[in-house]
Amino acid sequence: MYVSQHGTVCFSIVFIDVGYGLCIVIYAWYNYRGANNIMRCVYFIWLIILWGCNTNTSKDTTLTVSDTVGVVPDSTAGNDAVFTSSPGDSSLFGFYQGLLPCKDCEGIKHTLLLKDSGRFKLEEFTLGRNTFPQKKEGRWIKKGDSLRLMANQKLILTYHIEKDTLRVGYREGSSIPDSVAKSYWIARQPDASMNAAWRKKAQSGVDLHAVGNEPFWSLEIDHERSISFRIADLPKPVVFPVRQPVIDKDSTYYSVDSAGSKLEVTVYNEFCSDGMSDNMYEYRVHVRYKGETFKGCGVYFRK
Repeated sequence: MYVSQHGTVCFSIVFIDVGYGLCIVIYAWYNYRGANNIMRCVYFIWLIILWGCNTNTSKDTTLTVSDTVGVVPDSTAGNDAVFTSSPGDSSLFGFYQGLLPCKDCEGIKHTLLLKDSGRFKLEEFTLGRNTFPQKKEGRWIKKGDSLRLMANQKLILTYHIEKDTLRVGYREGSSIPDSVAKSYWIARQPDASMNAAWRKKAQSGVDLHAVGNEPFWSLEIDHERSISFRIADLPKPVVFPVRQPVIDKDSTYYSVDSAGSKLEVTVYNEFCSDGMSDNMYEYRVHVRYKGETFKGCGVYFRK
């Protein structure tokens, strides 16, 4: 949208400039022909001055595509305020988690995932209440030592960046007072998707990798080949042909069968921790096989 709009503006301004310049030349030449030598000099100098003024005006008013790409309006200031989006800072990628204070509850478990695509996922779970996590998604933007979360074109959270921690500065429409700021920190958490062994899985063509405990199990889905499910007690994994999953906003469901056996896999769009390594995962995974349900966590490398 920005490119098409400003591209049209730029073209229009250039077209007007050229037309205006031609008018100057024609008018000056008309008068130049019938003038004596002194007046010819005057017209020549006048032509140079007018052309120079027109060129300077064009430079001041022309809007180019590069002036508008990569800027986002700051909803906390006036409509004219802009700042440069720079989601490419790889030092920020990954999970952050902390327990924020709450007036009438035990605390708010605040978990944030900053993705390398410039997108974020946020979950807030209120402890001591029988409620589901509150989820938000949108764009994250870094400006200096400030991190901003934008959802539906609105600013919803800001953080102050300090090494491997983020301090909440603005939340739920109001700023956090300095007197209580020390209670609003979230810290970086281990991210399973950054693990070298898991990255090798992605390089080998695996689209989803999931694991669980008690008993230990693992699952690999290759959307072009098969689904492989391994349990610690089995000598080798069971392999099923892959089929198109059923996808909605909260989950992805696979149902496959082979040689009389059926496997059901549900991938929930919820953060997950395996409980042993403290690694954080973007998805919660349930596997149903031979009447038993196996619960664990997983990572989508490709969906």
